[in-house]
Amino acid sequence: MKTLLLFFSAVFQVLIVVMLFVNRSWVPLLAIGYLGMLTLLIIALLKDKRNVEKEEKEDDYRNY
Repeated sequence: MKTLLLFFSAVFQVLIVVMLFVNRSWVPLLAIGYLGMLTLLIIALLKDKRNVEKEEKEDDYRNY
């Protein structure tokens, strides 16, 4: 899922640059989509980090 979000963020970046030259009216919508993808990516990464920390904490408790 993180790879897919990262891919779509890159696509939005390219579309923003292309639309700056083709049709500027699409740029605000693409920027909103780009920010949405980045937000979802950050949320996914934070959830993954919390899961890893939780697993490490459980492993520490097993060792004692």
